[in-house]
Amino acid sequence: QESINQNFYYINELLKQIYNIVGNHLKKQVNINYLCEISKLSLVYENFLDEKELRTIDQKMKNIRLFDAIEACFSELSQSNKIKIEITNFKLIDQETEIIINRIRYIGNIEIEIN
Repeated sequence: QESINQNFYYINELLKQIYNIVGNHLKKQVNINYLCEISKLSLVYENFLDEKELRTIDQKMKNIRLFDAIEACFSELSQSNKIKIEITNFKLIDQETEIIINRIRYIGNIEIEIN
């Protein structure tokens, strides 16, 4: 089986699943600045934010990198939720997702199972 060579593919799928589970409650649990930054990666998050929120991206997010925003998002979500992530075929995931998984794996209340 060949690896899917698309940057951020798997983390984007994970972010979509989180949105499908948490939905509009994300705005109560995660800083809007992180959600704005993540919206650059995920169309789901771009559609989730209104025009006023999206306009803040360029002004407020110049110095926040996407990896930092995703890590912070998981950190904030984990304060009020237990998060379990199961990964199959870890060797096939893209490099960006691997970096993010390695950054979030030690956050409290997050369990990552790699098969």
